[in-house]
Amino acid sequence: MADVITGQEVLKIARLSNLFVSDEEINQITNQLDSVLSYAARVKKVEGSQEIFSDFATKTNKTRVDVVYQISSQELLALVPEKEGSLIVVPMILETV
Repeated sequence: MADVITGQEVLKIARLSNLFVSDEEINQITNQLDSVLSYAARVKKVEGSQEIFSDFATKTNKTRVDVVYQISSQELLALVPEKEGSLIVVPMILETV
């Protein structure tokens, strides 16, 4: 990976941000920023190649008319596997902390 940012530049950014960074953190931050900036450069390069996506401009979405079906609450409750009174019981998908 080519060095996109140097340790000196990281120090300058830290100073401008009023942040204290140790020598170990400078190396770590330099490597992380280098990875991010290298990836951004790759994305920018791909962004320039529009011929891959040129046919999307001519495509259209297929749509359909929404159909509303009338059903009473009693009919709906008759279709569900588990209910409590007039409520539909559904399985818990999130844990409480």
